[in-house]
Parts: sequence; C-alpha cells; structure tokens
Amino acid sequence: MVEKNPFILCLQERKLVVCDDYLRNSLWGDLSHAFSYRPSVGASGGILIMWDTLEVEVWSSVSRDHMLQIQGHFVRRNEEFYLFNIYAPCDPREKQVLSASLSLRLQA
Repeated sequence: MVEKNPFILCLQERKLVVCDDYLRNSLWGDLSHAFSYRPSVGASGGILIMWDTLEVEVWSSVSRDHMLQIQGHFVRRNEEFYLFNIYAPCDPREKQVLSASLSLRLQA
C-alpha cells in the first residue's frame, strides 16, 4: 500500500478558542507544518488550515466571519493558489452576506 501525505488539511467545527503548536504536533507529528485558524464563537465554528511547509509556502492568511483564507504557492511546481475554508452560517441573511463577500474577494 502506498502512503499518501496531504500538503494542506482543512478542518471545520473544531470548537477551539485556541490552537497552538501542541495541537498541531498532535495532528501532524512533524515540525515542518504550519497552521492558521479562526477560533470558535461559543459552541459553534472554529476553522483550521494546516500545511506542509516543505511543499507549501503561505504568503498571507486572512480571517473573516465564517471564513479563513490563505494565499501562497506550491514550492515544487511554483504554482500560486488561494484557498478558502468556509464555515457557512445557518441564517439565510448571513449566508447572503457571506456569499456577497466571497464574490467580491474572488473578483478582486
């Protein structure tokens, strides 16, 4: 069996107010990884993006309501990317606001 290792991992509903190196090491077990997170609000939410720093270089990380975005490039291919990890709200009006915000970010 061939083992496959991801370059990027996106998790939602982490329900964590704090994310630190201990959590990162318990999930990945390797120090060549970095992370960005958006804390939970009350009992819901919490977004986490982790990446292998040998394979992915992240230039920026943006945290907004219901969204965590990273921008960077894949080191070996030198291909640029944007990644959005979204935890959508249940309220229909809040979903529309999120959708409009994402549309503006994608058009920029």
